[in-house]
Amino acid sequence: MRSEIRVWAKSKYRAHPNTYKRIMTSLSSAVVFFGKLPVSAIDAASVDDYKSWRAEEHEVRDVTIRHDLHAMSTFFQYAVRHHWAFSNPIEESISLRTLMLRGFTFSPSQKRKTTSGGQLGCPIFMMWVG
Repeated sequence: MRSEIRVWAKSKYRAHPNTYKRIMTSLSSAVVFFGKLPVSAIDAASVDDYKSWRAEEHEVRDVTIRHDLHAMSTFFQYAVRHHWAFSNPIEESISLRTLMLRGFTFSPSQKRKTTSGGQLGCPIFMMWVG
């Protein structure tokens, strides 16, 4: 079933096949970092750890990290719609200043904090994008 995300992304970006390839390439490093961690357990703090890991361990440029985060955000949008995650931790990890510079406004649902401590039917990250 892990091909489900690939099929969805390929369909979504069918007019832009290079975007699809870049997203899949960017997700490959996230698979290595998050491994078998349940999707619902990935939070903004672990995304921050991922960004540090990419910068320090792989010595990639900031633009590469931004591409990785875009790919992960795309995945988490899909994961939230399929109830694998409560929220998109990428949005929580990106600084408020960055969001404001981009003209981003928070929806009412994004303003609310999830207080439920339960995990959703949390497939592991690697299973869906690896």
